[in-house]
Amino acid sequence: MRKQILLLLALLLGLLAGCGQEQITADEIVRRVQETIESTNDLHTVVDLSMQSPDQSGSGTVEFWASRAGTDAEGNQIVKLRLEVLEASQAKARGVTIVSDGEQAWAFVPSENKVYTGMLDELEELHGTQDSVPMDPLAATDQLREIVQRGLDSFNVELLGEEQVAGHQAYKVRLTPKQEAQQQFRIEQMLTVTAWIDSSRWLPLKVVAEAGSLGKAEATARTLETNTGIADDRFTFTPPAGAEVINVVELIKKSQPRSVSLEEAQQAVDFPLLEPAQLPAGVKLIDVKLVNTSQGSPLVAQIYAGDGLEFSLVQSRGAMTGQDDHEMPGLRHAQAREVSVRGVQGRIVESQGQRAMTFLTWEENDIHLAVAGRISGDQALEIAESLK
Repeated sequence: MRKQILLLLALLLGLLAGCGQEQITADEIVRRVQETIESTNDLHTVVDLSMQSPDQSGSGTVEFWASRAGTDAEGNQIVKLRLEVLEASQAKARGVTIVSDGEQAWAFVPSENKVYTGMLDELEELHGTQDSVPMDPLAATDQLREIVQRGLDSFNVELLGEEQVAGHQAYKVRLTPKQEAQQQFRIEQMLTVTAWIDSSRWLPLKVVAEAGSLGKAEATARTLETNTGIADDRFTFTPPAGAEVINVVELIKKSQPRSVSLEEAQQAVDFPLLEPAQLPAGVKLIDVKLVNTSQGSPLVAQIYAGDGLEFSLVQSRGAMTGQDDHEMPGLRHAQAREVSVRGVQGRIVESQGQRAMTFLTWEENDIHLAVAGRISGDQALEIAESLK
């Protein structure tokens, strides 16, 4: 997931890299981006997308509409949007439709025959706004100014010339991170973004982001229209007959971890919970989290800490979907190896150094178990072997 976010960030920076015939400057970019934003009330585009990475690759075509619809009582911009997946290399993505009327959102997944829906204010309240994506896909001027300025301060920007893209003349711009940007954006590999900006409309026509072994992402607009007027019925959605309708807010609330006692956790699952009979000196149980999963059987995480160590013992009858060892901080470049755990074959990934991280996982008696956290591989194996 983090790798995909990095590529999306690269695409965003590319979309914001406008330039003129003169030498590109931060003031010129900000001015032209501001002018485009302020004059854009609605947008319609068809975009070809592709992504290649070690974890996942695919391609497709999406059609997208967005329209500003005034402001709410607090002065926040209300935006209506619709996205339809026209083509996709992955079967599950084909025909996916996402719609928002500014108050409610729907996501229809034909392969599941399910519609996920929720009120935007409830979703915002549930998740908070600190790290959320702006609700206005056309963006807010102040936010764009900050992102553009920070991007220019951290990236070398080079005008490569002019080319034709989708029948339009475009300026070709290349962005590469300065050394300090490696830390600012936590870029672990060389990142290069090439953007083709419409020389008359100051809108992106094509963006290519390359991040070494992390992969490559590309977006090319087949069509791009602004301020044409989009009918309100484009932003309404009625679930198809027979489709299962799922309230996302309620689903998230049910799946959020909650602290319970070990006894309560034991009552919630249909298998005996194991506990370490041996712990490193100074380490003790500090919390127990119960998480409802889509597999039906809850997941239990026993959290231990003390004397500079912190780790979790996770147990679940269902597979631990979403538990990616290489997405844990400090483990993205570590190598996995097979190990023997409690008489069965397990898998361990560990890093070295003062802040060593370990992810040990195995299965016994149809139960999936994991020991993960800031401990060494030897300590994780000792804890696993002591479970009773």
